[in-house]
Amino acid sequence: MGKVSESINKRVSFKGDVTIPDHTVLEQDTVYTKEWLLRNKSRNDFLEETTLVVCQDKDNIIIPEDYAVWVGPQKAHTIFKVKVRIHTPKRAGRYNAYCRLQDRNGVFGIRVWISIFVHDAPWNPMTSFVFQDWREEKERERREQEERCNMTLKRLEKLKMIDDCKY
Repeated sequence: MGKVSESINKRVSFKGDVTIPDHTVLEQDTVYTKEWLLRNKSRNDFLEETTLVVCQDKDNIIIPEDYAVWVGPQKAHTIFKVKVRIHTPKRAGRYNAYCRLQDRNGVFGIRVWISIFVHDAPWNPMTSFVFQDWREEKERERREQEERCNMTLKRLEKLKMIDDCKY
């Protein structure tokens, strides 16, 4: 194992969701496994007692036995998986939980999270109240991006006209 260093010197990067990407729609009252792919970007290995701990879970979607999941001594510059089990609520809605790595020196690295929608049956994504705000936000973002693209195209057309005048 590498040198023991302060938690502040340990760096972690998020490489991706292995299971349950953000905004996944899940069934009510069901157990799932959320898994992330992380990278130890530190010069040193993580300590033997490194765990993934829950920082915030106000809706109690993470199963209590998984509030501290052993991660172990991950080698420096390696990619590793870490997972927790979640139990979706019986009520439809949007639910989030946040976790971080921790060793005897404290928490370190980035936060990883679970962001899910739980639907009520029968479920229709076009009319579900749960998705209304999210759909509106995504539509607004799409329109703003389209406007930026159009403005960029207009600027490029003007620049081309200026270039054409020079010759």
